[in-house]
Amino acid sequence: MKGKNNRIYKQWNYQDGDAYVERSYYARMIDLLPDKNCNILDVGSGVAYGLEKMIFEQRKQYDDVIDCVDISPCNEKKPAFIGSYFQCNIEEEINLDKEYDAIVCFEVMEHVDQTDVLLQNCFKHLKSDGKFFLCIPNLSSIYARIELMLGFQPHILEISNEYANFGGGVFSKLNSPAGKPIHHIRGITFRACKEILEQNRFRIVETRGFSNRRIEFIFNYLPGIAPICWFVCVKAV
Repeated sequence: MKGKNNRIYKQWNYQDGDAYVERSYYARMIDLLPDKNCNILDVGSGVAYGLEKMIFEQRKQYDDVIDCVDISPCNEKKPAFIGSYFQCNIEEEINLDKEYDAIVCFEVMEHVDQTDVLLQNCFKHLKSDGKFFLCIPNLSSIYARIELMLGFQPHILEISNEYANFGGGVFSKLNSPAGKPIHHIRGITFRACKEILEQNRFRIVETRGFSNRRIEFIFNYLPGIAPICWFVCVKAV
């Protein structure tokens, strides 16, 4: 059983895994949250709760109910300010018997095969007036375009689960010197993400590009070539 748990952990440790990384778009999401008492579902939180810690630090409130959906053996480390921690396979239908004011899915969709099921789970658990926040690494980013033009494998789309840098040359060495895989199995462009969201009955109310503070003022207005694509959605009427 221990070996099985280890396998599951490696397969499903989504957003930032076991590392605390403060993404530049976290602050934007917190600014757009409905109020300080809103219920938040973080789909694929990872086991370090980076976003959750930032929400707590920013709001200084225990009344933010933050639930995480992830498969890992680490839920006993759940901080006190997180309301519930669910261990579920987000590629299968989920029934939490609850709807949320905000649902967050940051850098998760590129890790899963059943992307439509993932979005359907998010849609089902979102309140009629709630907001859905989604971020993906962009396969059509200016960096990926340069890598492809020069004949290299884009560093955000790996071909191996054991080593990240096959075909990536100097670009992969810069992004992952140790060759540690990040298990991106989907290459998603800005345009494709817009279309799959609309197909799954989301209405997009905001798009932006982010780059974790590298010339971000440009990418904010050009999400189609940004390293990270950001979408804020509501349920389509």
